[in-house]
Amino acid sequence: MFYGRAPELSVLAGQLAGAERGRAGVTVLRGEAGVGKSELLERATELAAGFHVLRVTGTETESELAFAGLHLLLGRARAGLDRLPEAQAQALRAALDSGESVAPQRFLVGVATLTLLAELAEDAPLLCLIDDAQWLDRATLRTLEFVARRLDAERLLLVFAVRDDLLPELGELPATTLTLTGLDPNAALELLTAAHGTLPPAATEWLLRESHGNPLALRVLPTVQRAESRYASPFQHTAPIPTRIQRAFTDRIAQLPAPTRTLLLVAATDSSGDTAVILAAAHRLNTAAEHPARALDAVAGSDERSARALGVMTDSDERPIDTAVPVGTAAPTEAHGPSPWLPTHPPAPVASTETDTPAAEAISHAAEGFALATGMQRATGATETDPARAEADQKRTEANPARTEADMARAEADLARAEAAGLLRLRDGRITFAHPLIRAAALDSAQPARVREAHRALAAEFAGPGCEDRWAWHSAAAATGPDEAVALALEAAAERAGRRGGLSEVAGAARRAAELSPDPRARGRRLTVAAEALVEAGLLTEAAATADEAMALTTDPAALGALTALRAEIALEQDEPREAYRSSGAAAGFVIDRDPALAGHLLFQAARAAWGAGDLPAVTLTAERAEALAVPNAARVRALADLVAVLNPGAQRAEGIAALRFLLDTVDPDQLAERVQMAHWHVLFADPAAARDIAAALAADCRRRGAIGVLTHALRWQARTELLLGHPTAACTAANEGLRLARETGQRAIEVYQSATLALLAAIRGDEQACHEYAAAPLARDIAPSSVHAAAALSLLDLGLGRPDAAVDRLTALLAGANRHGAIASIPDLVEAAHRTDRLEQARAPYAWYREWSDHIDQPWIQAISLRCAALLAADDAAEPHFTAALAAHRRDTEFAFDRARTELLYGEWLRRRQRRADARGPLRTAAETFRHLGALSWAERAETELRATGETRATESGGDLLTRLTPQELQTAQLAATGLSNKDIAAQLFLSPRTVGYHLSNAYPKLGLTSRHELAAVFAGHT
Repeated sequence: MFYGRAPELSVLAGQLAGAERGRAGVTVLRGEAGVGKSELLERATELAAGFHVLRVTGTETESELAFAGLHLLLGRARAGLDRLPEAQAQALRAALDSGESVAPQRFLVGVATLTLLAELAEDAPLLCLIDDAQWLDRATLRTLEFVARRLDAERLLLVFAVRDDLLPELGELPATTLTLTGLDPNAALELLTAAHGTLPPAATEWLLRESHGNPLALRVLPTVQRAESRYASPFQHTAPIPTRIQRAFTDRIAQLPAPTRTLLLVAATDSSGDTAVILAAAHRLNTAAEHPARALDAVAGSDERSARALGVMTDSDERPIDTAVPVGTAAPTEAHGPSPWLPTHPPAPVASTETDTPAAEAISHAAEGFALATGMQRATGATETDPARAEADQKRTEANPARTEADMARAEADLARAEAAGLLRLRDGRITFAHPLIRAAALDSAQPARVREAHRALAAEFAGPGCEDRWAWHSAAAATGPDEAVALALEAAAERAGRRGGLSEVAGAARRAAELSPDPRARGRRLTVAAEALVEAGLLTEAAATADEAMALTTDPAALGALTALRAEIALEQDEPREAYRSSGAAAGFVIDRDPALAGHLLFQAARAAWGAGDLPAVTLTAERAEALAVPNAARVRALADLVAVLNPGAQRAEGIAALRFLLDTVDPDQLAERVQMAHWHVLFADPAAARDIAAALAADCRRRGAIGVLTHALRWQARTELLLGHPTAACTAANEGLRLARETGQRAIEVYQSATLALLAAIRGDEQACHEYAAAPLARDIAPSSVHAAAALSLLDLGLGRPDAAVDRLTALLAGANRHGAIASIPDLVEAAHRTDRLEQARAPYAWYREWSDHIDQPWIQAISLRCAALLAADDAAEPHFTAALAAHRRDTEFAFDRARTELLYGEWLRRRQRRADARGPLRTAAETFRHLGALSWAERAETELRATGETRATESGGDLLTRLTPQELQTAQLAATGLSNKDIAAQLFLSPRTVGYHLSNAYPKLGLTSRHELAAVFAGHT
């Protein structure tokens, strides 16, 4: 019987109805232990008639096993992997360790999970329940968060249940949050009466008051309340309700026989729910207690038999050896051995009924599993024929103490006793606790030494192929001091987690391996592995602390240099370029005598960091230091310094251009990160078309590989180059996607840069509110070029909205700053604003810089803009040759439409002022149509006003503004659909589900006045 919660049930019912109609939803249930989150999930399954139901419950002891939760959630739904694109299927198989030896990217695992769930939801509406989400492994949690952020048109409802205020990041999801508090007094009384009958009025009043409406407290406290605190004074300070409930469960456990308490302890210690393993390990512990001479003889740590059973130690080599599975070796599959997550039982079915197995039947199944685990075979049992599993069972049998039919009967009785006490349940052949607080009570009621013994017993049961990770972690939990054999096993577990893409789990295993390492050098090496994984996982604060620990233990100069480079990389990602500069420079001096090449790498990194911090003199000093030390790549560091110098007035332009060409020639195009630099340096070389092609190809490669961390960099330059080329639609698409992904990956510097790009796009459109909103973060960060681009956006906005004086003031201050990286692109805006306000003298010196730079760059579009500026600065009767030369240069390139239209507008205005109205109409009409086509409405209105002043009466043609008609997601999907891609192909590129792609397209068609995707190509052919 379910009591209360009518408002919450109404919300869930509405969301289920929405999911059934194709409107996906995400819900987060929050509340203290025992408040009824799990019961509400059970009720949701009853409401979800006709739904498939997938569910998983997080357990604290599996939180270090990468994708353990995802493995349980998907269960037999993994059969649907064949319906996924090959790259996604490989990534998800690798994550689940079901046979693929591919190292997956976590974002590719996320999109594969999304696609799989969406495919399942096509067959029937899908309800995914995640209970105790706070104890999920980080890899699973991040995957589900990825899915939750991208749900839209799927027939799917995702529900998280989480303890109190844990996992605050769930609050950032597009989710409905339901915070559960105690039941209202009527519902609480109804539950209390149903559970315990009629109680004395004083007892009822006390229980209602003390329970605060907590359903579990109402059920448990009346039966097991300690005598000394029963009906205590209302003025007495009491412990929180969850603590009191746990104490009540501790009392209930203490009343059970010792063997049953042992069974509860083992179940709490493992949490796999594997009936056979739990019963066998409990038997091992009980045998040790009853017969010390037969005590645990195959345990974790340096125990020789367990080490040999796992292959960590061989007869010919008494030293432990690395047990990592070589890359390319197939992981165990159901056909070739037990899964590392579910050693002896099949995965949960797709539609879980979550009903308790009848006790007699469940115990019979448990006994059969126990018999198999202990090497016993009933007369009616079948012999295992799979070679790998048979080998694992044989090793387990050899390691286990002898067991009899009487032992099995006692194990069955202990299991039945725990179930009768309401502490354990048997569901789908697995042992589960009736409530997480019972697990906590079982652990807290045991002495620490007894808990370690339980871990040792479990490690002995997992001493076989396919269970290496569990063996390693249980062995680590049992260790009381340094143990190299266990450290090696954890190191191997970290490698396996890395191949599955579980970066947080790599870090956890490597850190624990470091803690167990007797040798400080090995400890430092393993901490380095942990720090590298944390960086890749985006956990930068923890990565920094771990790297610092590793550095304190490392004495090898090369290793120290590599750690310093890692530390500097962390500082750059954390937007601390000055710290990166300091540490890289210091480390270079330390390693110069031992590893000059590493010193050179560190100095180049230091120069880049100084540039990022806006400390231009430090860039030059670093180059001089590299030359003085004669490091192998000193020329590259010098080239970077010369390049930085060319971006500011007063430097030798020719030297800077030569430096840029040198840097481009030294890039390794096979490295993704190096290709990012190629795109960047082509932008600096004023060749946005080449940079756009490099960035687009790089983005395509990143999407195929799932390399999201590099994709954000590629999108950064894609957006910037499309903006420069005069393609605001494409620029907006890339910038919005880049901004969203950078927020998800925590790449703050890229997020700010994309905000500046979006501010410039808003300025072109004349959207004042959006321009100021996007410019705020870059201006607050105050690091060029993002801050410079943001200030330039506000100046361009002022210019477009008829406020040239404000533009002159802002751009003059910008160009007077110490770090003007990126400011050169805004000099033409300053010239135009100064021309319109008769403040030309303030623009002449900046223009001289721009002209010198453009002469060395020798790009037609830059030459055209330079000639336009010359026309504005010339005497009025001498301007026309400059204008006509500028337009001739523009015609040499079919792109850069916005800049060409600006030149046409200014030339038309000049012609009208010279009373040449007929001549002015052509360039003004072309400019107005181009501005309309690009969505630059304020600029279009200015051109149309000038056109009317010439006597023109025809309205300019309007191609419409896709940016204002479509949302960013609709725009992006429509653009890709126009190229002929299928919904599934688009979904793979954008990390969405095919159904969501179809949903965005169906919304885009009526906004564009279309009826099908076949008409999209014509729309986008003329609208960039």
